[in-house]
Amino acid sequence: MINRFELQKLVRTVKAARRVLITSHKDCGDATGSVIATYLALAQWRVRADMFLPGPVPPTLRFLPYTEKIITDLERISLDNYDVLFCVDAGDIAMTGLADKWQERPVGLLTINLDHHFTNPGYGDSIILDKPASAASVVLLDFFRQAEINVTREMSTCLLTWIFTD
Repeated sequence: MINRFELQKLVRTVKAARRVLITSHKDCGDATGSVIATYLALAQWRVRADMFLPGPVPPTLRFLPYTEKIITDLERISLDNYDVLFCVDAGDIAMTGLADKWQERPVGLLTINLDHHFTNPGYGDSIILDKPASAASVVLLDFFRQAEINVTREMSTCLLTWIFTD
C-alpha cells in the first residue's frame, strides 16, 4: 500500500488543501462509488471538494448519494482552482477526461493516483496502486482504514457498489 510516513504526509497535505477535485472514469459503479466515498471521507476532514466524471451518472447508479453534485461539464473545471487532484479507479489520466488540462496543470497541484488497474503507468505525485486488488474500492477502503477515516453507512454503500457492477 503506502508507507506510514508517506501516508501521514499525504493526509496532512490533503487536510490543508484549499480545494480538492476528485475524479475517475465514466459508466462504472466502482469509479462512481469511489469518487463519492472519497468526497464523503474528505467531508469528515472538512476539506472542500468537488467531484468530476467525464460523462453523466448512469440511471442505474443514481441511487448512490450525492450523484447530483457530480460535475460532468469539462468546461466548468479549471485545475487552477484546486490544490489536489485525487484520481480514483483511473488506469490512465486520459480516462478522467482531464488529460489536456492535466498536461498544463499548475505547478503546485498534487496529483494522487489511487487505483488497481494492471495497466496503470503510475502517473501523479502520490501513487497508491494495488494491481492485484479486485477493485479501486478495495484499495480505497484500505486507504481509509490507514488514514483513520470513519467509514459511514453511505460510504459503505458507495464502496460495495463495485461488487454488483464491476
